[in-house]
Amino acid sequence: MMPTDPQSPDDVGALIRATAAEVSAPASLRAQVESMRDSRGPRRKPWVLWPPRLGLAMAGGVAAALAVVLVLALGGSTGGAPTVADAATAALRPALGAAPVPVASQPATLSAAIDGISFPAWDRRFGLRATGARTDRLHGRRAITVTYTGPGGGRVGYTIVSTPPLGVPGSARRITQDETAFAVLRTKGASVVTWRRAGHTCVLASRDLGPQRLIELAAWTGNGQLGGYNG
Repeated sequence: MMPTDPQSPDDVGALIRATAAEVSAPASLRAQVESMRDSRGPRRKPWVLWPPRLGLAMAGGVAAALAVVLVLALGGSTGGAPTVADAATAALRPALGAAPVPVASQPATLSAAIDGISFPAWDRRFGLRATGARTDRLHGRRAITVTYTGPGGGRVGYTIVSTPPLGVPGSARRITQDETAFAVLRTKGASVVTWRRAGHTCVLASRDLGPQRLIELAAWTGNGQLGGYNG
């Protein structure tokens, strides 16, 4: 049986082989080949010499099918706008840059921001300190991630994607807290919470913290110092 949610290289390989096995020539083409075979009589060689154009078309079909399988198996979108899953993947990646620091005039915010939307300073309120940052391009859209680490090593990534906002999967669980709408889901073995700030998509993703803790973090506005909520 083909795995429905491949998690390992072996699962991905099995999924690719199963899909390749399902790709076949059209019925009309098979009938034409059988007719050619019957008119020529018995053949000594078991292989069929496909016309070059038909062979290329079949090869292209197989390649396209395998490309779709890889996208589905590894996560992400096939093109166009990024998805919440893409943003969650960015949030789970290792940080590449130095950690931003709290802003002296607004201690609930960090020096990292995108289009004026600041990241929170969680060390005093939640014991989570910023430990790194990274910038990604998600299908042409700018995304900034700040990673936080707790005293016990628990890690959470906070990604903000530039406007316009990303669509939310229909399977996500919806929660409203402090007049802000949050969506909760799981992807790549992580808990994910997404919401919007001034038209930007915010995503928290963690393999260590549960959904309720993530919502508590997401809903914190630093007594109004973190702007963009309900916008």
